[in-house]
Amino acid sequence: MNIKNIIIICCAALFISFSSCKKHNEIKEIKISSKQQEIINSSNDFSLNIFREVNSTEIGKNFMISPLSIDFALAMTSNGAKSNTYSQMMTVLGFEGYSNDEFNEYFKDIKKELYGIDRRVDFSIANSIWCKNGYPVLESFLDINKKYYDAHIRTLDFSSSGSVAEINDWVSDNTNNKITKIIDNIPNDAIMYLINAIYFYGEWKNEFDASLTTNSPFYLENGETIDVDMMYTEADLSYYSDPSLTLVELPYGRGNFVMDIILPAMDTSIYDVVSNLDQSRWTELSQGLYETQISLKMPKFKFEYENQLIPMLSNLGMTDLFNPDLANLTGINESGGLYVFEVKHKTFIEVDEKGTEAAAVTSVGIGLTFSGGSQVIPIKIDRPFAFIIREKSTGVIIFTGVVQNPLSE
Repeated sequence: MNIKNIIIICCAALFISFSSCKKHNEIKEIKISSKQQEIINSSNDFSLNIFREVNSTEIGKNFMISPLSIDFALAMTSNGAKSNTYSQMMTVLGFEGYSNDEFNEYFKDIKKELYGIDRRVDFSIANSIWCKNGYPVLESFLDINKKYYDAHIRTLDFSSSGSVAEINDWVSDNTNNKITKIIDNIPNDAIMYLINAIYFYGEWKNEFDASLTTNSPFYLENGETIDVDMMYTEADLSYYSDPSLTLVELPYGRGNFVMDIILPAMDTSIYDVVSNLDQSRWTELSQGLYETQISLKMPKFKFEYENQLIPMLSNLGMTDLFNPDLANLTGINESGGLYVFEVKHKTFIEVDEKGTEAAAVTSVGIGLTFSGGSQVIPIKIDRPFAFIIREKSTGVIIFTGVVQNPLSE
């Protein structure tokens, strides 16, 4: 083989390699219909509503929720709801006016489309239903949750301590051991748990150089100053700013998954920013992003969060489900006499120079009722801020949270 042929082959190989690399670095567009986009927008409306509700109860604290995990757990539950209980659930979750098939197909499609979209992002959604041994459950309820949610279904002796361990082992396995327990004990009148688990690990598209991480002040809203590990990077990032806040978008992997950091203006609290973050405001922010060169400093942080969501869901209008006298879950057992006694939510997040690891679990307990340019824009995240992790092509919101103190775990 002469030197000319060798050069041609090498050039061809380099071109193929470059093209492959370029393809991997491009956002993968998920094709969705206009109807599906309407449903996503409606679902995101619930995501922001529950974010604001939790924000109103956690003033001055770190917190993170996964609206998507809450969505999945309640969606499975809704397949057993009837009459006004069902109507309230659909309204609060943002699915009023959609058929039951459209509602269930949405969750099936989201689970399928988000899985494996980026090889640098490990993302999984798992669902399960745990039934009390001897309690009759309609096969139609179990079948629909198998079909659309790929739910793992298991019948257990709820009086055995081994049942608690088995449920918690499933949770741990499906969150990469980041959340190891969702149930402490099983009440005597409990007949079922519907559980969703989400795990996320994404490497930054533009990793922070660990050698540039320095000890730097972070200003708390109470006037105190703490020293934190402040990461640094300079890159072309999507950015938005107005008199009340600054938003910068940090992509993971190929760019489908992103974290939006929301920093309030100096005279504005993060509580007020989140309190005003509805669907209209979020659309304004996300559509107003443009790419420019950013020098970004932000703290590493890691924390866990746990909450009982019934008060927040009730405030949004989902009330009958939690009322023993009004709940209608005859789609689970035709005799009725069931209600939801808890909606427990636990999350974990760790952000460092390499990326983000996050997990969420939502458990619904059902019981018996009788009992752009060349200018570099400097941004320093040195005071309380909010964040949203979403899939960019569809706009689906996966996690939302507030960091008041990066050192609090």
